Amino acid sequence: METGNNGTIEDDRRAFYSYGPAWEHTYFDEVTGGFLVTNLARKYRPMSKIEREIFKKEQEMGVKYASFGFQIEHLYEISGISSPDIGIRRRGPHLMVNRRTADFKRLSSSNNIYNEGKDARFKKGAELVMYEFTGHFSGISRELERLSDRRIHGYYYFSGENQYYIF
Repeated sequence: METGNNGTIEDDRRAFYSYGPAWEHTYFDEVTGGFLVTNLARKYRPMSKIEREIFKKEQEMGVKYASFGFQIEHLYEISGISSPDIGIRRRGPHLMVNRRTADFKRLSSSNNIYNEGKDARFKKGAELVMYEFTGHFSGISRELERLSDRRIHGYYYFSGENQYYIF
């Protein structure tokens, strides 16, 4: 079976399993070839209750983006040091994102889209921002356009839907 990223599902599966013992093979999508691997030091480091909730959110978003064809590395993170959440190996049919870092953001309104995007890019050093919006809120398009004007780009989807968008 061909995937949209000029390889086969078998090529994608080999890439998934090529991650060595420092990585958990968290999720592989048999249709898109997308996957999520998790750095074990990230998964098993001591975490507060809030950090565990953030980790869980990042894992859920990672699986969702993997179902779209993204190949995602959930990176190690040191408490108190701002850093991107994930690295993206590449992704499916429309364009390739080769080893770019990204930050996941789940938002339940359009109020913080712009500030969260700026924070991800300029404080955490992420090359991309990947949003999940829990609903269709007025102002989303306007705020994503403001980010694009600042040359901050990424992807987003709406909870419960099976389509993503590029901004």
